[in-house]
Amino acid sequence: MQLQPKSTALAFRQLDMAIYGTINTPIAKDQLKIGSILHYFGKDAPNTRWSVFKILYEHRRGFASHEKVFTLSDIIVLHLIDKDKFSVKRCSFHYISESSIWRLQ
Repeated sequence: MQLQPKSTALAFRQLDMAIYGTINTPIAKDQLKIGSILHYFGKDAPNTRWSVFKILYEHRRGFASHEKVFTLSDIIVLHLIDKDKFSVKRCSFHYISESSIWRLQ
């Protein structure tokens, strides 16, 4: 007979510990800034490291950049730093913060 976890949150924490060795916690706005390193565990480029190159926010006349995240809708521009090829991703902070495939180093 297998023991069942008391909650789904506990089950996900145990799964994270078994797979990644860490518990996935959402990334806070004050933790992410230009130069931060993120580990990516997604399908298209698994186990790669990405550097935060630019943080953009929507302004009246388009987009402007700043040093750290202020809102969930800020756009994070990431550069791949593990491979020889040049690759860029643009993601909202909300996606990076809540997705379990991104981990802050």
